[in-house]
Amino acid sequence: MSESLRIIFAGTPDFAARHLDALLSSGHNVVGVFTQPDRPAGRGKKLMPSPVKVLAEEKGLPVFQPVSLRPQENQQLVAELQADVMVRIAHWVAKQSHIDAVVLQQTGLTLRQAQRFLSFPRKSIESSLCWLE
Repeated sequence: MSESLRIIFAGTPDFAARHLDALLSSGHNVVGVFTQPDRPAGRGKKLMPSPVKVLAEEKGLPVFQPVSLRPQENQQLVAELQADVMVRIAHWVAKQSHIDAVVLQQTGLTLRQAQRFLSFPRKSIESSLCWLE
């Protein structure tokens, strides 16, 4: 597959920002970044952006910060971005990194193809694939 993918990226912590940076270096088109809303931090409880938001804004990417992707309007927003793939990087309590690749039907990618195409090492991630209809 030689065409670049249109990717929606979802993640918040520092290690997710490293994955976003790797995706940006891969030549794929990141069409939107979803991250958690800014949170109060420090003694002054100043609102602080996530590492993913900081990187996305530095790179000029559209950033979205919904509390949840479940509401219909947020699902509509995801659909309007017309992405081929949605990559979600999250951190489990068990300290395992986790990636979900949500691949739209028109790409026809299998899970292994998506892993290979996105260049994520198999040993360091756990992957799942959901087809959107």
